[in-house]
Amino acid sequence: MLRVYLDHMATTPVAREVLAEMLPYLENCYGNPARPYDLGAEAREAVERARRRVAELLNASPSEIIFTSSGAEANNLAVRGLAEANRSRGMHLLTSAIEHHSTLNAFRALQKQGYVVNFLPVTRAGEVLPERVEEAITPADNAGVGDACKLRGWHAAGCARDC
Repeated sequence: MLRVYLDHMATTPVAREVLAEMLPYLENCYGNPARPYDLGAEAREAVERARRRVAELLNASPSEIIFTSSGAEANNLAVRGLAEANRSRGMHLLTSAIEHHSTLNAFRALQKQGYVVNFLPVTRAGEVLPERVEEAITPADNAGVGDACKLRGWHAAGCARDC
């Protein structure tokens, strides 16, 4: 029987090249990288080597590379980190109403910390209309997300559809 897997957004099979690269660490270098014992030190060096390799691929500094254990953890770190880093610039945030639950939960947690969050509706095609963004923007907006969109080369309307 042919098996068809359609949930690659949640998890996906490991590519053979990745498995070959990871196997030595899964079998022999499995120490806790935060611990000072030998296996931990070996694991820490492996993590740092991987961090340097990823940074080189992305033309970034190794200090800019953060590994997370899941997409949910990465979403939480990105949303909350960006909001907190830009808190002095405003506490009004905009997001789409159909984000992944981990993203929506990060915004809800920020609401409990005093942030005002607008969950913008989307069209049947899943797009946030630029006019909805324009209507929702206030002087209290947290400019961090807009700055992130500008860094990626999106103008305001494009950001509304692509972020």
